Amino acid sequence: MMCRLASLVCYGLTLLLFHHAYSIAAKAYNDLCSSQGITFWEGYSVNYLGITLIVVATPLFLARSQALIAVNLLLGLITILIATSLLVSAEKTPYECYTTMGIYEDRTSGLSDVDDWFTLATFLSYLLLLVDLAIWGARKLIGWVRMRQGSDAI
Repeated sequence: MMCRLASLVCYGLTLLLFHHAYSIAAKAYNDLCSSQGITFWEGYSVNYLGITLIVVATPLFLARSQALIAVNLLLGLITILIATSLLVSAEKTPYECYTTMGIYEDRTSGLSDVDDWFTLATFLSYLLLLVDLAIWGARKLIGWVRMRQGSDAI
């Protein structure tokens, strides 16, 4: 149970760091570009982050094997390590306000990298949960079949 809770704490802290880093990145961008009439996107709402935490927590609590629980803990630890890099990279001043398409593509803060990793870690967690539940279900079915065969022999 402690590994599940530790994984959840890692993901929760990652979301808090991510939310905080958006405000840091917005300040860095707005300091440079607000004079040109453009501002940085405000980021995700707290409600959205709460829903994200529920989505991430689902495979943590449905896991049946110790291996999947350990993998989820490892993914959570990697995620929080990557998210802590945002405290340094989010405050980097962008080198341009517009790109060639007339919009801003954030290449300096690292927010998109953390977002991509978080999405991949969540996908892997659900994929491994499906494998874990399939193995667990097959073991239950085999045990049930053996039990029925044993009771038929009596």
